[in-house]
Amino acid sequence: MIVKDSGGGDWEAAPVGVQPAVCVNVFDIGLHPGYQGGPPSHKVVILWELTGQSRRQDGKRFLLTKTYTASLAEKANLRHDLEAWRSRQFTPDELEGFELDNIKAKACQLVLVSKPSNGKTFINIETVLPRQGGETPEVETQSDFIPEWIKKKITEQIQPKQPENPMPFDDDIPF
Repeated sequence: MIVKDSGGGDWEAAPVGVQPAVCVNVFDIGLHPGYQGGPPSHKVVILWELTGQSRRQDGKRFLLTKTYTASLAEKANLRHDLEAWRSRQFTPDELEGFELDNIKAKACQLVLVSKPSNGKTFINIETVLPRQGGETPEVETQSDFIPEWIKKKITEQIQPKQPENPMPFDDDIPF
């Protein structure tokens, strides 16, 4: 199925339903404006490669991403998806700090849904589920691949505000 983007580009829609996938990479894209004018929040993007039989017309596998607030708060989408993927809740120790790099090269299943919005149709990741047996398939996407839109988001991140009157540095400290 080919879906036209009103911005002029064509892209192939990934198949909807439950699809096998492997996490290719996790990107820290920094601080970005909050939802509906809310305060800025730290964002991460997870990139998956679909590993089932469906392929794009050019023979390559489909790639999908989901952007999250970098939080494991009780209502955070990242926490919800990671707990569903792991089939268990985070322990109090894990909530103190979870290394997202640990999900790279891990297999899962993605629940993909078609969502119309503003005259366009998007394929969204509804949730992430544990894989169903078997070995983790090899990914075809290079682990250092960064989509152009993610590169742009990284450059557009909000820089933290510096103090207006930083403390002066005294070079005469004798140590």
